[in-house]
Amino acid sequence: MGLWSERDAYLTEEGMTSSRDVVTSGLFFTKRIEGEGHMMMRDAHAKVNAALADFVAAGLDPDVSMHADHRM
Repeated sequence: MGLWSERDAYLTEEGMTSSRDVVTSGLFFTKRIEGEGHMMMRDAHAKVNAALADFVAAGLDPDVSMHADHRM
């Protein structure tokens, strides 16, 4: 799972989405948390928890793309 926030100067969209190039098997799921900075786990914990729940649910759903991209 690649999870980053819109205003994060360290974890960028390019870095997170390009990580799929090295994930050769299994589910790779990316999600950008809108309007937050680097400390999204502290400042937007509900959004982060929802993203984690979506990731777990996607792994259980055989109809979900192996390379799903989502934004919150």
